[in-house]
Amino acid sequence: MRYQGGKGKLARHIVAQIENVRRSRTVVEPFAGAFNITAALSGPRWANDADPRMVDLFQALLEGWTPPENVSEELYYDVKRNPQNHHPAMQAFV
Repeated sequence: MRYQGGKGKLARHIVAQIENVRRSRTVVEPFAGAFNITAALSGPRWANDADPRMVDLFQALLEGWTPPENVSEELYYDVKRNPQNHHPAMQAFV
């Protein structure tokens, strides 16, 4: 998913710079977003995001959750209007 402010297009350049200077230290990504940088790094790394639902989304994916292939307009608006009725991963996905 692309969104305003994403680092996806620049990921390979950013990762190359980090890998050049990291000297096997742990990398901390404070603005993980779609995890384009974190996923491309080797070695120890931590990721965080200001929106805890994004972290919940990726944690759910790591635990085997599969997002729906299609989100109907009805489901979209239900998640937006009634977030308490939906898992945080689904909230972030929608």
